[in-house]
Amino acid sequence: MKENVRGEGSWGTKTVKGKEYVRYQKWVGGRIRKKIEVCGKTRTECLSKMKEKERDYLEKENMGLSSVAPAENRTLVEDAMWNWLYTYKKPAMKPKSFDRIVGTYNAHVKDKRIGRTEINDQFLHNRKTVYVLCRKLA
Repeated sequence: MKENVRGEGSWGTKTVKGKEYVRYQKWVGGRIRKKIEVCGKTRTECLSKMKEKERDYLEKENMGLSSVAPAENRTLVEDAMWNWLYTYKKPAMKPKSFDRIVGTYNAHVKDKRIGRTEINDQFLHNRKTVYVLCRKLA
């Protein structure tokens, strides 16, 4: 039997209440991967359902990154933290320690929902959010 190309998905059958359905499952996503499974009466039905689910998942993962253009007067958490890292933290740290913190920033803040959050009075009053950010970068 021919092996599928990586990312192509796999086909099978699934029996639900005595009826047999075609099953298609595939790993989707960029940094955070998730296995999505769909069932249908035919392969074409499964493919159309998979395209829809995959599109929804990728939209949720990206959360409209390409469509959001920050205004000039808007300060985002990721911009403020990047500035703080290079202005205050870098001179006081060893290069290897600084690289570790930049890696943590890239993994948890940059291009994530928390990084695209606008800094305003309400954000700063939410002590839990600020605490979590500080703990991840400490």
